[in-house]
Amino acid sequence: MFRILIILSLLLSVRALLFYSQDQTFSNNQELRLPVIFETKEKIADTFNKILPSEESALLLGIVFGDKGNFDRGYFEAIRRTGVLHVIAASGMNVTMVAGLIFAVLAYLMKRTHALIFASFAIVLYSALADFEESIVRAGIMAILAYGAGLFGRQNTSLFALFIAIFLMVFFDPRILIKAGFQLSVAATLGIILLDPVFKKLGKNIFFEDLRTTLSAQIATVPILLFYFSTYSPISIIANLLILWVVPPLMILGILASVLSLIAKALAVPVLWLALPLLFYFKGVILLLNKYAVEFGTEDIPAALTLGYYFIILAIISWLYKKLKIKI
Repeated sequence: MFRILIILSLLLSVRALLFYSQDQTFSNNQELRLPVIFETKEKIADTFNKILPSEESALLLGIVFGDKGNFDRGYFEAIRRTGVLHVIAASGMNVTMVAGLIFAVLAYLMKRTHALIFASFAIVLYSALADFEESIVRAGIMAILAYGAGLFGRQNTSLFALFIAIFLMVFFDPRILIKAGFQLSVAATLGIILLDPVFKKLGKNIFFEDLRTTLSAQIATVPILLFYFSTYSPISIIANLLILWVVPPLMILGILASVLSLIAKALAVPVLWLALPLLFYFKGVILLLNKYAVEFGTEDIPAALTLGYYFIILAIISWLYKKLKIKI
């Protein structure tokens, strides 16, 4: 595996050099969207908007598809200040839940092999509906690799799958490396992969799953957030702990309502009504915590300091892995 990583890294370096020498520009995600995908998403959004209040509709569309275009400015700012903007941005968590839900349903209806294949196609379709956002594409590739490993009876590791996803995305468009969304997605995923086992070992009864995930992602992404946006709110840890548990049921209800709305709008009504109490809860928590949110700002953080932070974190993780006898 190590040799494969070395070869892929060399290929990536050559690709990046050729790309930059030609002075090409970023590809636009919107250009990848087919008319049928646009019409499908518009039909789903129209159903949500007619059945739910405007802010709740915007929130559910944000959670399911990463659509941030319909938010009231004040509500959106509250979500940003409390550090849960990632919930309404298309993220790897969306793909994980979509892939898991679809595979679970298909596994009951057909052979496991066929379920893996159809679930992979479903991930591609969902990525298109989410406008091929960097985090969605990254998670989608990792999920398809996991399904492929299951299909051919091979062992799959999250770290290797992450590297392959990075390789494919950067090979397609090397300039994605300097996009904040891509960097945050990769850093958060790497943080969860490397730090979650450490928190499991350090405190089985203290660090429950949501807290482990939140802390792992926060530790891995804080320097990037400060580098690009110059602000960070510590209350985001509390906000994430209070609202992350509602995201999976909202994703499930949102996906189910989306599918039913394409058949008949009336079928989606009871499902969206079920989601309404959770949407109200989400909004209530965010507006309450927003009153106490304090943002710490910094200006002009050197890139070398950010890189230094990650070298220190990796050194600490390496030491903890040896001390706690954790295998990658």
